[in-house]
Amino acid sequence: MILSVSLFSCKVDREVYISKLKANGINMLHIDYIEGGSVSEEELYSLYDIRSLMLLDIHMIADEIKMEHISFFNEIQANYLCYQYENLKEKNIDMLEHFEGKKGLAFTMETPLEEILRVADALDFVLIMCTIPGISGQKFNSGNIERIRELRRLMPNIKIHVDGGIDVRRMEIIKHYNLELIVVGSFFADVEGSELTERICQLRYSENDTTVEEVMIPIHCLTTIDEKDSFETVLDALETDKLSIVTVVQDDCLLGIISDGDMRRLVKKYHGNCFNLKAGDIMNSSPQILSYDTKVNLVLYHKMFLERGVLAIPCVKDDKLIGILDCTSL
Repeated sequence: MILSVSLFSCKVDREVYISKLKANGINMLHIDYIEGGSVSEEELYSLYDIRSLMLLDIHMIADEIKMEHISFFNEIQANYLCYQYENLKEKNIDMLEHFEGKKGLAFTMETPLEEILRVADALDFVLIMCTIPGISGQKFNSGNIERIRELRRLMPNIKIHVDGGIDVRRMEIIKHYNLELIVVGSFFADVEGSELTERICQLRYSENDTTVEEVMIPIHCLTTIDEKDSFETVLDALETDKLSIVTVVQDDCLLGIISDGDMRRLVKKYHGNCFNLKAGDIMNSSPQILSYDTKVNLVLYHKMFLERGVLAIPCVKDDKLIGILDCTSL
């Protein structure tokens, strides 16, 4: 996972700040350019000098995608370029094909997830904005956690970047979603000297107290099965959720699980007769489960599920099913 540090929030001498970042192993800068805003063209062209020191991650906030900007970013060999989707009056995203680095779009909560999914195939990455673009020092909007989770579930191969309000606690939660890049701004820009080094280390190496409840897919986002449901209904649920299991539930309590492997084995064993079976006939009534307060790093450290080929695990709280931990996203 790449840490990209925003210059937008920088409150000290830029050259000193960049040298401190490099000394602490940071080699990517996130540059916000708001067309017609406070960043001048002269400052934009100063990226020529910065590019010799750092890799560049450009976030454009403009009303259209212009070839003159793309040509400039190609000239300075920027590594990433994305445009803020909501600000584009003309959604001429095909212009991004001319950019020679990795191309993407940034999205706020204003844009429905369905719209992101519609355009994502044309992109190398998507940037999820967890604050309002162009305003430094805002708090992380927690509603984006479910959006990141759903995007990862529905498009498991898409590269996801996250920006806005990142601190140690937010990092602990979101870094479990197999993110490519995280933008950090005020959390670094508010401090200097040894405290900057300490904060960089906190993000990279801090003890992780994140629980499975914080990173699981909540039950309201999933399909649950009744024990009387048909074989075909189970197949449909597996296809809908695109996880390796579905849960059989009664009165919010977990009765069992059915995996895609179970279904394949039944087809091989019973052939067409398997369609006469009900969910209750084929479920595993003693599955491995996780308590809601289990620490995620415990799951990872012991690899206690992935080593046995378990890719998704039901999570319970007070004997009630509350979600599923997708181990493939950890």
